[in-house]
Amino acid sequence: MDSTNSQGVREPIVDGIFYPVENLSDLVKELCDNANTSPKGPLKEIEGLIVPHGAYQYTGPLLASGFVAASKSSARRIVLLAPVHREHSSHIYLCPYDFMRTPIGDLPVDHTLDEEILRIEKLCGMDALPYQEEHDLEVLLPFVQHTFPDLPVLPLLLGKTSRKTVQVLAKIIQTIRVSGDCLFIISSNLTDYLPEKSALNHKDNLFQVLETGDSGEILDAAVKGNITACGAGCIAALYRAFDDNLSPLFLDEAASPPYQGADNVVRYGTIVLQRRSQ
Repeated sequence: MDSTNSQGVREPIVDGIFYPVENLSDLVKELCDNANTSPKGPLKEIEGLIVPHGAYQYTGPLLASGFVAASKSSARRIVLLAPVHREHSSHIYLCPYDFMRTPIGDLPVDHTLDEEILRIEKLCGMDALPYQEEHDLEVLLPFVQHTFPDLPVLPLLLGKTSRKTVQVLAKIIQTIRVSGDCLFIISSNLTDYLPEKSALNHKDNLFQVLETGDSGEILDAAVKGNITACGAGCIAALYRAFDDNLSPLFLDEAASPPYQGADNVVRYGTIVLQRRSQ
């Protein structure tokens, strides 16, 4: 890993596949204008947001509902947390790029805390390859550009989910929090591709463990395979960084179509994370 040097622009890899290239800004605006804005509970100051990273035809309304809910946030820094789906090494990757590009334009990457974060632990470093291969942050970027047009992003990718990496990521999040008002956005689907009944069970398991407010239980459920949310490690780290003082508010959910003709689906959802006590 290159732990020091930033470089150029991260080019999109799923434009025209997960979301359109033409008229993307108009589409995002339309989705946000028509978003579900009636959460099942009171909306307070939002600390975090869990949103999916599937194709917009399935996840667009869910992304919109989450970003509309977060649009009144007083955050001065947008922190993006996501898992590495390939090469599950025990590292946490800062983004080496200066900009992340979408068809809407180039979104600046916030490098102001790089040196401080890199001093926390040897597991932290910069590496372009995970960012080149991953789509999970890219899918969120057009909504970030629409909702927070004046703010840069601080992306972090989590490699293998383990007690050590979650602990280190929690330390990083705590360090970032000290720097000022932040909104933490986690890119995670609710489940992996599973038979429909199993996917529903795993989704319910995730809801239950999030409501416990216990980062250890979230991590245990992920390690044991009781939940298959790809961003479970990021979620556990965020809970831990907030001293397990987060409460979920579920906004909306959906499912992919059956995968390749089989009875396998992935569950998508949007979850707001707020303080349990103010």
